[in-house]
Amino acid sequence: MASKNQSYPRYERAQTFMKTQSSFACFADSTIQDTDLLLAWYLGDQKHDPMKYIDVAVSRAMKKTGASHVIFVGGSGGGYAALRAALRTPNGHAFLESPRLFLETAAERSMRLYLKQFWRGKTVAELQALDSERFDSYRSQIEKAPAGKVYYLQGLYDPTFLWTEYRNAKLLAGLNAASGVSPTGSVRFELFDSLTQKHGPPPFEVFKEHWRQANEFFGTSVQI
Repeated sequence: MASKNQSYPRYERAQTFMKTQSSFACFADSTIQDTDLLLAWYLGDQKHDPMKYIDVAVSRAMKKTGASHVIFVGGSGGGYAALRAALRTPNGHAFLESPRLFLETAAERSMRLYLKQFWRGKTVAELQALDSERFDSYRSQIEKAPAGKVYYLQGLYDPTFLWTEYRNAKLLAGLNAASGVSPTGSVRFELFDSLTQKHGPPPFEVFKEHWRQANEFFGTSVQI
């Protein structure tokens, strides 16, 4: 973790899944390897899209283990990558923890550094127009997503992400209620309470309950 003077590779939720008997793997964002960047949404650069390599690794792992489904887990900036990976995988599902889904609302400094490093002279809007699957994944793909694809868990006292990401994601999926399942059945939206006003994942006990509900929604059975 960057906060522990280890900027790369960065993994989160790894300790959680060490408690499961199911097969799992962790992916660090190769975009930021050998850079000073701490966040790049697994987007890569003009020559390198990390998701293509993740596709191959996941496909080989599923064949090796005999798995018929895979759940991609990600929070905040990693949530964007988890969603994109799930949408690219036929039997893939996304468990998202307060994710960043719309790159135009990403932290200004982080996005500015990413664009300067890899896409000098380009704007987010220009990249979204150039490759919507890569840079505008939710907006471009959600209408085609099958049922049971995404479990979206958002902190109730995370005002910025609640407004910029959760609210817009619900509207695009056609859900008017504060939480629930989208009309097509593709996304289940849920909120979690917390003791403080902050952005981040839920406490472990809250995570476990939503993980159970997510597996029911996905039709999977990964126990923790």
